[in-house]
Amino acid sequence: MARDQPRLSDTPPAPPPPLWRRLGPIALALGIGTIGGALFDWLRLPLPWMLGSMSAVTVLALAGAPVQVPRLLRNGTTPVIGVLLGASFTPGVIAGMIQWPLTLIGIVVWVLVCGGGAYLWFHHVAGYDNATSYFSSMPGGFMEMVLIAEREGGNMHILPVIHATRVLIVVFAIPFWYRFTTDIGSGAPIARVGLFDVRPVDYLLLIFCAVARSEEHTSELQSRLHLVCRLLLGK
Repeated sequence: MARDQPRLSDTPPAPPPPLWRRLGPIALALGIGTIGGALFDWLRLPLPWMLGSMSAVTVLALAGAPVQVPRLLRNGTTPVIGVLLGASFTPGVIAGMIQWPLTLIGIVVWVLVCGGGAYLWFHHVAGYDNATSYFSSMPGGFMEMVLIAEREGGNMHILPVIHATRVLIVVFAIPFWYRFTTDIGSGAPIARVGLFDVRPVDYLLLIFCAVARSEEHTSELQSRLHLVCRLLLGK
């Protein structure tokens, strides 16, 4: 009589990988990103700590290296970006928008035309489904577009590649174009705010803005409005 084969449920779960194996890809990405940023800074290239880090990690990832950024670390930086973007809209900036009506209207029209054209190409020429075509054509944030598209049933093999290509082209082309074709930033001093120039109450206010809109503590208004990307937009 043949021996009974062990059932799948009887198989003990595989032990978790050791800590060094889990932290290795993260440390590699952070280390190589730091080296790339320092190299670009030494070469006096535009946006060195963003473009340099991104270039180094991208090359390493394309070469097959196991680079990784954990979701917890990414979610920790998203509120910082949200606070940074929100704090840049000062009353003076908003008041100045009155002087740019044609520019603002042109941006809206341009986004609609480019997004619509890209959607038609992705859907009718490339043959992608509606969700993949729509979220591939919208010029939103990389992670936000990917996360929303995943919830709506988009193709997660295609979307990240399309948006990563778009982001790489944009963030490389624009800074280098202005750096080498105009005088912007060539001699004008950069306005900097020192660490101790900010009042403690302002630090507390910014920290409150960063943590008050987490995914786990979403406000009732955001829930009723079904807002997405709350970690970024809630700031």
